[in-house]
Amino acid sequence: MESGVQQPVAVSAPRDSETLLQDALLHASTVLQLSPNWPERLDVERLRTLVELSGGFAAVAQAQESAREILEQIMREMDSDRTPSPVWRRRLPRVPRRELPPETPD
Repeated sequence: MESGVQQPVAVSAPRDSETLLQDALLHASTVLQLSPNWPERLDVERLRTLVELSGGFAAVAQAQESAREILEQIMREMDSDRTPSPVWRRRLPRVPRRELPPETPD
């Protein structure tokens, strides 16, 4: 190998391209679920549209389902880790008791 020249990386085309597409769509779905940034969300929608236009409806649906399952798992884990926070009751200042007048016999 000559210095400074890289050899092409061998790629098994069908499986690796599918894996790469699924990974990209899964990350895109995560951005869509979690990002409040509208330009990022718009980029995700554009990516999904391009994939769907090229016949990748199943890939988009599978990525959305995987992202939903991951989000549900995270929420379950967060819910199970949550411990009830202690309730701190504010004590009211003590009010001195008023002495009742002695009872008089009738």
